[in-house]
Amino acid sequence: MPELYPSKSNGRVTSLAVLVLVMLGMFLALGSWQLQRKVEKEQILESELKKSSLETVSLPLQLDDYSAWRYRDVNVTGQYLSSRQLLLENQIRDGVVGLNVFTPLQTTSGEVVLVDRGWLAQGEYREQLPDINVAKTSRKISGYAYTPFGEGLRLGSVDNEQSGWPRMIQYIDYAQVSEILGMPLLPVVVRLSPEVADGYLREWDVVAFSPERHLGYAVQWFALALAMFVILIILMRIKND
Repeated sequence: MPELYPSKSNGRVTSLAVLVLVMLGMFLALGSWQLQRKVEKEQILESELKKSSLETVSLPLQLDDYSAWRYRDVNVTGQYLSSRQLLLENQIRDGVVGLNVFTPLQTTSGEVVLVDRGWLAQGEYREQLPDINVAKTSRKISGYAYTPFGEGLRLGSVDNEQSGWPRMIQYIDYAQVSEILGMPLLPVVVRLSPEVADGYLREWDVVAFSPERHLGYAVQWFALALAMFVILIILMRIKND
C-alpha cells in the first residue's frame, strides 16, 4: 500500500518549516534594525550634548547644510509674520491630540525662518482653531536650531490643498512650505526657548525612545528568532524520521 499519509504529513512539515524559516529571518532583521536604531539614538544624544555646550550663534548663517548645526543654540532678530502661520497636526502629548504652532519670522536681513512656538491642545472639533496671533513687532528671540532626521512617512501634500490662515499642515517640507508662504525659507526650524514670550508648551524630546529601549526591543526580537530556530530544528528532525 502506498505511503500516502506520511507523504502528506511530510509536505505539511516542509511548508511549516518554510514559514518558520521566513519568520526567523524577519525576527533577525527586526532585531538588527533595533540595534541600528539604538546606535542612531546614541549619536543623536551625543550630538545634542555637544552642540548645546557650544557658543550661541545668530541666524541667518551662510550654510549649505543646516543639519550640521542641529541643537545649536541660536538667536534671531526680526518680526513674526502673524498672518501666515502654520499648525502641525496630530501632535500627541500625554494622550492629548494637539498642534505645534509654526510662525514665520522675517529677519532684519530679509531671510525668513520658521519658529516652532510650541504645543497647544486641539479643540473638540478640527475647525476650532486656537487664537495664535502674535504682535508684529521687532524682537530678538532665542532657541535652538533643529532639522529633522530623515523624511519619515509622507502622504499627499503638506496642506492637502487647503486655503486660508492659519494653515493646517501634515509635516514640514521646506520647499512646499516656501511655496505655500510665497517666500523662500531657511532650511531650519528655531525651537523657541521656554523663557521667551509668545510661546506655548515647549517640552521637546530629543529622542522619542531611549537607546536602552531599542536594546530591549532588539533582545525581544532575537529571543523570538531563537525560538523559531529551535522550532525549525524540531521540524527538520520530524521530517527526517
